[in-house]
Amino acid sequence: FSGIVSKAVEVSENGDVEVLIDIAGNPGIMALILEVSYDSEVLTLKENGFTDTGLLVGNVETTITKNPFRLGWQHSDATAANNYKNGNIAKLAFEMKDGFVGTTDINVKVFSAQSFVDDMFVRAPAMENGVISVTRPKLAIKDGVVVANSVNGETLIIASYDENRMVDCKVYPNVAGNVKITIADVLDLNGATKVKAFLWEDLETCIPVCNHAEEELNITDIN
Repeated sequence: FSGIVSKAVEVSENGDVEVLIDIAGNPGIMALILEVSYDSEVLTLKENGFTDTGLLVGNVETTITKNPFRLGWQHSDATAANNYKNGNIAKLAFEMKDGFVGTTDINVKVFSAQSFVDDMFVRAPAMENGVISVTRPKLAIKDGVVVANSVNGETLIIASYDENRMVDCKVYPNVAGNVKITIADVLDLNGATKVKAFLWEDLETCIPVCNHAEEELNITDIN
Protein backbone atom coordinates (compact mmCIF):
# COMPACT_ATOMS: atom_id res chain seq x y z
CA PHE A 1 0.00 0.00 0.00
CA SER A 2 1.20 3.49 -0.89
CA GLY A 3 -0.93 6.55 -0.25
CA ILE A 4 -3.29 8.22 2.22
CA VAL A 5 -4.43 6.06 5.13
CA SER A 6 -8.17 5.48 5.40
CA LYS A 7 -9.58 5.43 8.93
CA ALA A 8 -12.64 5.95 11.08
CA VAL A 9 -13.05 8.55 13.84
CA GLU A 10 -15.84 9.58 16.19
CA VAL A 11 -17.03 13.09 16.87
CA SER A 12 -16.47 14.44 20.38
CA GLU A 13 -19.36 15.24 22.70
CA ASN A 14 -19.22 18.94 21.81
CA GLY A 15 -19.25 18.22 18.07
CA ASP A 16 -15.55 18.75 17.39
CA VAL A 17 -13.78 16.44 14.95
CA GLU A 18 -9.98 16.18 14.71
CA VAL A 19 -8.89 14.51 11.48
CA LEU A 20 -5.32 13.30 11.04
CA ILE A 21 -4.14 12.87 7.46
CA ASP A 22 -1.50 10.14 7.40
CA ILE A 23 0.71 8.85 4.59
CA ALA A 24 1.98 5.27 4.40
CA GLY A 25 4.25 3.44 1.96
CA ASN A 26 5.74 6.75 0.84
CA PRO A 27 7.36 6.03 -2.56
CA GLY A 28 9.69 9.03 -2.23
CA ILE A 29 8.22 12.40 -3.16
CA MET A 30 9.40 15.94 -3.78
CA ALA A 31 5.95 17.46 -4.30
CA LEU A 32 2.47 16.44 -3.23
CA ILE A 33 -0.96 17.99 -3.70
CA LEU A 34 -4.00 16.60 -1.90
CA GLU A 35 -7.61 17.51 -2.65
CA VAL A 36 -9.93 17.30 0.36
CA SER A 37 -13.71 17.19 0.01
CA TYR A 38 -16.53 16.72 2.51
CA ASP A 39 -20.26 17.21 2.99
CA SER A 40 -20.76 20.88 3.87
CA GLU A 41 -24.29 20.11 5.09
CA VAL A 42 -22.80 17.99 7.88
CA LEU A 43 -19.29 19.32 8.58
CA THR A 44 -17.82 22.81 8.86
CA LEU A 45 -14.07 23.35 8.63
CA LYS A 46 -13.08 25.55 11.54
CA GLU A 47 -11.28 28.85 11.10
CA ASN A 48 -7.55 28.07 10.92
CA GLY A 49 -8.61 24.43 10.78
CA PHE A 50 -5.50 23.22 8.92
CA THR A 51 -2.21 22.45 10.68
CA ASP A 52 0.94 21.32 8.87
CA THR A 53 2.90 18.85 11.00
CA GLY A 54 6.19 19.47 9.21
CA LEU A 55 6.68 15.82 8.25
CA LEU A 56 6.80 16.80 4.60
CA VAL A 57 8.97 19.71 3.54
CA GLY A 58 7.73 22.92 1.93
CA ASN A 59 4.07 23.30 2.83
CA VAL A 60 2.47 25.74 0.38
CA GLU A 61 0.59 28.34 2.41
CA THR A 62 -3.08 27.94 1.68
CA THR A 63 -6.13 30.03 2.55
CA ILE A 64 -9.00 27.57 2.61
CA THR A 65 -12.19 29.24 1.45
CA LYS A 66 -14.03 26.50 -0.44
CA ASN A 67 -14.92 22.82 -0.57
CA PRO A 68 -13.12 20.91 -1.97
CA PHE A 69 -9.77 22.50 -1.11
CA ARG A 70 -6.17 21.57 -1.82
CA LEU A 71 -3.16 21.12 0.42
CA GLY A 72 0.30 21.19 -1.11
CA TRP A 73 3.95 20.49 -0.31
CA GLN A 74 6.79 21.47 -2.66
CA HIS A 75 10.49 21.03 -1.86
CA SER A 76 12.27 24.30 -2.64
CA ASP A 77 15.56 22.56 -3.49
CA ALA A 78 15.06 20.65 -6.76
CA THR A 79 18.29 18.72 -6.26
CA ALA A 80 17.50 17.46 -2.76
CA ALA A 81 16.71 13.86 -1.95
CA ASN A 82 13.15 12.58 -2.08
CA ASN A 83 11.19 12.54 1.16
CA TYR A 84 10.40 8.96 2.24
CA LYS A 85 8.83 9.75 5.63
CA ASN A 86 5.58 8.12 6.70
CA GLY A 87 3.10 9.24 9.34
CA ASN A 88 0.92 12.26 10.10
CA ILE A 89 1.38 15.04 7.55
CA ALA A 90 -1.57 17.29 8.44
CA LYS A 91 -4.33 17.90 10.96
CA LEU A 92 -7.78 19.24 10.14
CA ALA A 93 -10.33 20.57 12.63
CA PHE A 94 -14.01 20.29 11.78
CA GLU A 95 -17.26 20.82 13.64
CA MET A 96 -20.21 18.50 13.07
CA LYS A 97 -23.56 20.22 12.84
CA ASP A 98 -26.12 19.67 15.60
CA GLY A 99 -28.76 17.07 14.93
CA PHE A 100 -26.74 14.90 12.56
CA VAL A 101 -26.48 11.25 13.56
CA GLY A 102 -24.63 8.72 11.45
CA THR A 103 -21.48 8.64 9.33
CA THR A 104 -20.10 11.09 6.82
CA ASP A 105 -16.92 10.79 4.75
CA ILE A 106 -14.00 13.13 4.24
CA ASN A 107 -12.32 12.21 0.96
CA VAL A 108 -8.59 12.85 0.60
CA LYS A 109 -7.53 12.52 -3.03
CA VAL A 110 -3.92 12.42 -4.23
CA PHE A 111 -4.31 15.11 -6.88
CA SER A 112 -0.63 15.18 -7.85
CA ALA A 113 2.64 13.64 -6.66
CA GLN A 114 6.17 13.95 -8.04
CA SER A 115 9.55 12.39 -7.35
CA PHE A 116 13.03 13.57 -8.31
CA VAL A 117 14.77 10.89 -10.37
CA ASP A 118 17.82 11.20 -12.64
CA ASP A 119 18.03 14.98 -12.31
CA MET A 120 14.40 15.63 -13.26
CA PHE A 121 10.90 15.58 -11.84
CA VAL A 122 8.81 12.56 -12.80
CA ARG A 123 5.43 11.28 -11.80
CA ALA A 124 5.67 9.32 -8.57
CA PRO A 125 4.44 5.74 -8.38
CA ALA A 126 0.67 5.53 -8.06
CA MET A 127 -0.59 6.57 -4.61
CA GLU A 128 -4.00 5.58 -3.32
CA ASN A 129 -6.64 8.03 -2.12
CA GLY A 130 -7.92 7.91 1.44
CA VAL A 131 -11.35 8.11 3.06
CA ILE A 132 -11.80 9.27 6.65
CA SER A 133 -15.20 8.27 8.01
CA VAL A 134 -16.57 10.47 10.80
CA THR A 135 -19.36 9.09 12.96
CA ARG A 136 -21.71 10.47 15.57
CA PRO A 137 -23.44 7.37 16.95
CA LYS A 138 -27.08 7.39 17.99
CA LEU A 139 -26.09 5.74 21.27
CA ALA A 140 -22.69 5.48 22.95
CA ILE A 141 -20.98 4.99 26.29
CA LYS A 142 -17.69 6.74 26.89
CA ASP A 143 -15.83 7.12 30.17
CA GLY A 144 -18.85 6.13 32.21
CA VAL A 145 -21.30 8.47 30.48
CA VAL A 146 -24.22 7.35 28.31
CA VAL A 147 -24.87 9.67 25.37
CA ALA A 148 -27.99 9.40 23.23
CA ASN A 149 -28.14 11.78 20.27
CA SER A 150 -31.23 13.25 18.59
CA VAL A 151 -33.73 10.92 20.23
CA ASN A 152 -37.44 11.51 19.84
CA GLY A 153 -39.63 9.81 22.41
CA GLU A 154 -37.77 6.49 22.53
CA THR A 155 -37.05 4.44 25.67
CA LEU A 156 -33.51 4.43 27.06
CA ILE A 157 -32.42 1.51 29.23
CA ILE A 158 -29.15 1.46 31.18
CA ALA A 159 -28.02 -1.67 33.02
CA SER A 160 -24.98 -2.89 34.92
CA TYR A 161 -23.83 -6.51 34.72
CA ASP A 162 -21.57 -8.96 36.50
CA GLU A 163 -20.65 -10.99 33.42
CA ASN A 164 -24.14 -12.02 32.23
CA ARG A 165 -25.98 -11.37 35.51
CA MET A 166 -27.79 -8.04 35.75
CA VAL A 167 -26.84 -6.01 38.82
CA ASP A 168 -29.01 -2.94 38.36
CA CYS A 169 -31.18 -1.32 35.71
CA LYS A 170 -32.80 2.04 35.04
CA VAL A 171 -35.47 2.76 32.42
CA TYR A 172 -36.09 6.21 30.93
CA PRO A 173 -39.24 6.31 28.75
CA ASN A 174 -39.95 9.06 26.25
CA VAL A 175 -36.47 10.59 26.18
CA ALA A 176 -35.96 13.45 23.75
CA GLY A 177 -33.18 15.59 22.36
CA ASN A 178 -29.55 14.94 23.26
CA VAL A 179 -29.27 13.02 26.52
CA LYS A 180 -26.21 12.53 28.75
CA ILE A 181 -26.34 10.39 31.89
CA THR A 182 -23.43 9.62 34.22
CA ILE A 183 -23.79 5.92 34.98
CA ALA A 184 -22.32 6.05 38.49
CA ASP A 185 -25.01 8.56 39.48
CA VAL A 186 -27.92 6.28 38.59
CA LEU A 187 -26.78 2.63 38.81
CA ASP A 188 -25.47 0.30 41.49
CA LEU A 189 -22.04 -0.73 40.18
CA ASN A 190 -20.93 -2.89 43.12
CA GLY A 191 -19.85 -6.22 41.69
CA ALA A 192 -20.50 -5.06 38.12
CA THR A 193 -17.97 -5.65 35.39
CA LYS A 194 -19.66 -3.83 32.51
CA VAL A 195 -22.55 -1.55 31.63
CA LYS A 196 -24.87 -1.60 28.64
CA ALA A 197 -27.30 0.89 27.16
CA PHE A 198 -30.23 0.16 24.88
CA LEU A 199 -32.51 2.47 22.89
CA TRP A 200 -35.91 0.94 22.06
CA GLU A 201 -38.97 2.31 20.33
CA ASP A 202 -40.91 1.49 23.50
CA LEU A 203 -41.16 -1.13 26.25
CA GLU A 204 -44.14 -2.86 24.62
CA THR A 205 -42.47 -3.77 21.34
CA CYS A 206 -38.82 -3.80 22.55
CA ILE A 207 -37.79 -2.93 18.99
CA PRO A 208 -34.23 -1.51 19.01
CA VAL A 209 -33.69 1.86 17.37
CA CYS A 210 -29.95 1.24 16.97
CA ASN A 211 -27.19 -1.08 18.14
CA HIS A 212 -26.71 -1.24 21.90
CA ALA A 213 -23.63 0.32 23.51
CA GLU A 214 -21.46 -1.17 26.24
CA GLU A 215 -18.35 -0.41 28.25
CA GLU A 216 -16.16 -2.47 30.55
CA LEU A 217 -15.81 -1.19 34.11
CA ASN A 218 -12.68 -0.85 36.18
CA ILE A 219 -12.14 -0.22 39.89
CA THR A 220 -12.16 3.56 39.50
CA ASP A 221 -15.60 3.45 37.90
CA ILE A 222 -16.96 1.57 40.91
CA ASN A 223 -15.23 3.71 43.52
